[in-house]
Amino acid sequence: MEDARRIIARAAPGSRVLQIGAGFIGCIIMEALRSRGVELTVVEMGDRMVPRMMTPAAGTMIRSWCEQQGVRVARGAARRRHPTRGRRRGARRAARLGRGDRGRYADRGGRRAANVDFLDGSGIDCENGVAVDATMQTNVPGVYAAGDVAAAIDLATGKRATNAIQPNAVEQARVARSTWRGGHVASRGNMALNVLDTLGLVSTSFGKWWGEPGGGTAELIDARDFATCACSSTAT
Repeated sequence: MEDARRIIARAAPGSRVLQIGAGFIGCIIMEALRSRGVELTVVEMGDRMVPRMMTPAAGTMIRSWCEQQGVRVARGAARRRHPTRGRRRGARRAARLGRGDRGRYADRGGRRAANVDFLDGSGIDCENGVAVDATMQTNVPGVYAAGDVAAAIDLATGKRATNAIQPNAVEQARVARSTWRGGHVASRGNMALNVLDTLGLVSTSFGKWWGEPGGGTAELIDARDFATCACSSTAT
C-alpha cells in the first residue's frame, strides 16, 4: 500500500511515466495511470500487447486502440538501465530500450513469477509454481497449494500450469479444503480464462486459444472496428 500511495502522489496530471509490461495486470495499471492524466509510455518485451492472452492480430488491435487514446506503446523492447547524472530530487530519468531506442519518457523510473524460493530444500516439487495433483496436494503428503502459486493440471493440455486467475484460485481452494478435511473432491483441471477492459475496449480469451502444432486455427478480423474472433483446436 505504501508503494501504491507513492505512485499515486507522483502520478500527477502531465507527469511523464514509463511503465514496464503490457500484460493483463499491466493493462489494468495502464488504465489507472491514464485516468490520472499522465503522459504514459508502455514498454512490452513481446511483439504485441497482452501476448499471453491475445493472438498477434488481437494484441496489435489493442495496441492501436491504446495509441488512439494517447498512450505510447513500444513493442519488442526491454528497458536497459541508464543512470541519471546528479540524481537530484525530482530529476527526470532517461530510459534506454533494448533495441537502442533511447528517450526521456519518465519522471521516475516485471515479470510475474510464483514466489517459491522459500521452498528450496523442503522436498516439495516446484514447476514454475508448487506442483499439485487433482486434489491440490503436493508430493509431500498433507501439504497443499492453491491459487496463483499452484502449478495444477490444465484442462486443455493435461499438463501442469499456473493459471493465475481468481476463478481458478477459488476452485482450487475449495478442493484443497475438502481434501484436507477428508473429502473426496478432485479438480477436473484449471483453465486459462481472461476478460480485459482496456481503456474501454473489451477482449476475452479462454482455453488453449494459442493452439499447437498439428491443430487447427481460424480467425476473423475487422481491424477498422477493432473486432476479431479466433479459435484453435488441439492436435489429436
